[in-house]
Amino acid sequence: MQRFKAIMSRGLGPCGLVGVALLSVAPALAQSGQPAMFSHEEVCRRKFQEGVQYKNNQQLSQAEQSFVEVKEACPEMIDAYLHLGEAQVRLRKYLEAIDTYRDALDRDPGNLDVKEALAFALSSAGELEDALDLYIELNRERPGKPEILKNLAFVYQREGRVAEAIMLYNLLVEMDQADPRTVSEAGRLALDHKLFLPAVTFYKKLYEFDPRNTSTLHILAGYYFQIKFHKEAARYYDELLALPIEEGAELNYRKYRGYCRNRMGDYLGAAEDYRYLIEKEPDDISHLCNLAFALRDGGRLDESLVAVRGGLVKHPDAGCLHYAWGVVLSAQGDDLARQKRFEEAIARYQDAKGKFQRVVDLRDSLYGKSAGDQVSRMDQQVDRVAKMAEKEKLSSRP
Repeated sequence: MQRFKAIMSRGLGPCGLVGVALLSVAPALAQSGQPAMFSHEEVCRRKFQEGVQYKNNQQLSQAEQSFVEVKEACPEMIDAYLHLGEAQVRLRKYLEAIDTYRDALDRDPGNLDVKEALAFALSSAGELEDALDLYIELNRERPGKPEILKNLAFVYQREGRVAEAIMLYNLLVEMDQADPRTVSEAGRLALDHKLFLPAVTFYKKLYEFDPRNTSTLHILAGYYFQIKFHKEAARYYDELLALPIEEGAELNYRKYRGYCRNRMGDYLGAAEDYRYLIEKEPDDISHLCNLAFALRDGGRLDESLVAVRGGLVKHPDAGCLHYAWGVVLSAQGDDLARQKRFEEAIARYQDAKGKFQRVVDLRDSLYGKSAGDQVSRMDQQVDRVAKMAEKEKLSSRP
């Protein structure tokens, strides 16, 4: 009490002066039979409110001083310990906060709010084992409380116990009690440890929070691309490309989307992406080749040949373009054979063989081996169609 008088006499605002007046004049008023202006509890309450106001205004040092005064004058006022400890934690005075909360527990051992605050202060101070034990105890006493689960998961994470942390983060998501910051923390943790299934769960939750977040969309698209779920990946690339993004990122996303569309069988959609890429990166031969193949697979053989010939004007020794030309000619030969236009089909196969042989001669590292196989296949196709023609000729005789 003497310390409280000394502190308050230093002049800490109206409430402090009221306290001094009370302490100095209360005995005289009592002796005179006149009632005191404020009770002892009222002075503490006013000083407490002053501390709360300081804390709310981010004046943490002043708040700490006010709560210390209340704690010493009214030690039974547990809320003062809670607010004092919070101010000390925010001032990074973790050890002082721990002492404050332990003092409160000495007076009220079963106070779960104080225990929870103490656990947080312990984890902030790096006393992780003690914090972990206390959070586990709290989780038994307050099962399923989101804030306890979040902090327990965080302590597990700092302890390197990733599986336990991920389990709790998953539980929070299932309970629909995870805020974006917590889910983001969980997602990064899972990715860092290559736990991709939990990671995608967390990032899908982040997508629910903000479907326009490019970082979240990028991770989801990349994940589905890696596991070859091309339809899902293309969907997220669609959403990324609908947002305002840098040109470099846009080109990369179009490359990936074009590949996904191609693998999905959306060949003309893929061709659309490759045409855009050719416009932006005209010297990249791979875009020309991809366009030619996509058009061929989409049944646009004439357009595919136009793309190939246009590319060969600038890149006459591009093995992929000669290979694509051979593939288109071979497909045309197949169509002609089905129409029983056997001589034209054979001519197409022979032309295709020439294109594939050109790739072999160029010693193309990517297409050379496959081109060699195609040379042999074209010979087989010529023989097969020649036999078909002979059979057709024999069957037409009277």
